[in-house]
Amino acid sequence: DHFGFDGWLVNLEAAAAGMGAVHELLELLTVCLKQRALVLVYDSLDRTGRVRYQNSLAPDNKAAFDACDGLFTNYWWGAKQLAQSVALAGARRCDVYVGVDCFARNTPYAAGPACAPACAAARAAGLSLALFAPGWSIECGGAQCASEDADAAAAADRRFWEALGLKRLYRD
Repeated sequence: DHFGFDGWLVNLEAAAAGMGAVHELLELLTVCLKQRALVLVYDSLDRTGRVRYQNSLAPDNKAAFDACDGLFTNYWWGAKQLAQSVALAGARRCDVYVGVDCFARNTPYAAGPACAPACAAARAAGLSLALFAPGWSIECGGAQCASEDADAAAAADRRFWEALGLKRLYRD
């Protein structure tokens, strides 16, 4: 309703005393916002409430996934984790948002446009894509002086999105 806001990402990266309250929160937000916004949970807590990234939809985070509209996975995944996500999600595989860090911190893929194969792998698996830190295109993508040359910044940003195969999402 406000400013084109599409939804909520619930990102808990500190241990929780128990997951019951977390699941209740996710369910409540999802029910209350159903017609207006998506509620996604980040892949950070296991079923006991410990911080333990699964890098996929996994048995340890499936209950959280089931309590809301989708899961945003951590970034350290490979083909095995994509296949596991597809298998566990079933008909909801589009509700698994595969995390791709555009800065490629601790990932098996490289930064910037070089993360294109990771984006393609997520799409090929039939999963959705969640880009983290797409500001890379301005911060590191050849347009570091965006305030001095807006045209160069826009061109660098466009090249970044095109390299990821997401040109159709780019709006001039």
